[in-house]
Amino acid sequence: MRPAVFKSLLITLTTSGLLALMAPHALAQQDTASLGPAQEPLYNAARDAYQRGEHDKALEILDGLLRLGDLDVAYLEVARNQVALLQCDAAAAALEKANAAGRSGALDQAAFDDAVGAIKGDIAVRCEGQATAQQLYELGVGFFERREWDKAAQAFEKAFEQEPNPTLGYNAGRSYEYAGDLDAAMRFYRAALDLGPEGKAKDKIERTIERLENLSKQMGEARSDVGLIDIVTEPPGAIVRFDGVAVGETPFRQAQAPGKYEVTVTLPGYAEASRTIELEAGQEKLLDITLEDEGYLWTWITLGSSVALAGTGVTFGVLAQNKLDEANEAEVKRSDDFESIKDQGQLFSNLSLTFYGLAGAGLITAAVVYLYESPEENNPGAIPQEDANLHLIVAPDFVGIGGQF
Repeated sequence: MRPAVFKSLLITLTTSGLLALMAPHALAQQDTASLGPAQEPLYNAARDAYQRGEHDKALEILDGLLRLGDLDVAYLEVARNQVALLQCDAAAAALEKANAAGRSGALDQAAFDDAVGAIKGDIAVRCEGQATAQQLYELGVGFFERREWDKAAQAFEKAFEQEPNPTLGYNAGRSYEYAGDLDAAMRFYRAALDLGPEGKAKDKIERTIERLENLSKQMGEARSDVGLIDIVTEPPGAIVRFDGVAVGETPFRQAQAPGKYEVTVTLPGYAEASRTIELEAGQEKLLDITLEDEGYLWTWITLGSSVALAGTGVTFGVLAQNKLDEANEAEVKRSDDFESIKDQGQLFSNLSLTFYGLAGAGLITAAVVYLYESPEENNPGAIPQEDANLHLIVAPDFVGIGGQF
């Protein structure tokens, strides 16, 4: 073999080997190329049994798989099935074995850590006494941020059972609402209200309950067959209207009855944006709208008008000065038209002052319009935040409303 050809082949084989080692393998993709020929069919059969809800059968298959060797992914699957069967202590032990077992190559470290974290979250939510209220609260925040509404609702509900307070009750209600379960949402909103939140927090929960009661009446017996509308704009703070009725500000998220809606968003200084959406039961519809800068149209119009008025004032001022010069010359010559020239000059002077005054008023108007059109300013026609629909607030130490958990 020629040296050049051999060198090229060596580089190709080396590169291919490195790429194979570096390629990430996700558990969700069931990439089991690194499992042995006897292990891969068992692993896939166990996962299929889990998906069908046959957890005892899945555990039997995994027991056979583990007899062929300790594998991290096998212990992870054992833990998942044991959580489903509420064998919580056994599931926790399986996670420890997964950490100690050799890596199969089916998961990189990041994917392995994510899988372990997800199973720990399931253990905390599904198994009594496995997590504190604070831990459940933190899990709920994570689930909510990942838009896993059902899991977020379960975590907040468990936390609320341990430490009843309006914040956790509200968070559970909001998560159930986003999951489309209005009955459960109403139950937790009312529970939060019964715990006595004060001031604006109380008012907001009451308005939320009233909104869901109206939605429940609209839905009839199909109260769980709602959809979820999620609207974000750049920049945020735009007024959202459904069929012409203001319902809140962006970022906006709310359960809604299935149907066709004309959605408009408005923000001072930006062009109005409209979208027509058709929402189906159980569907989440996301609108991500970048508002187009309208510029300062009326500011420039009023400013331009002011400049034009000032220019007219200058013109009449020049004419007035000319007439004054003519009047002085006529007075020296004792001309008969002295009075007429003087009257014309006075008229031009008055007109000049009038246009100067109008130009000054125009400049003030332009300043007011500029403030109104400025995107940084609040829209006087906007719904105040305390009157808008309540949104879940996520912060490092707080989720929801009213105080701190």
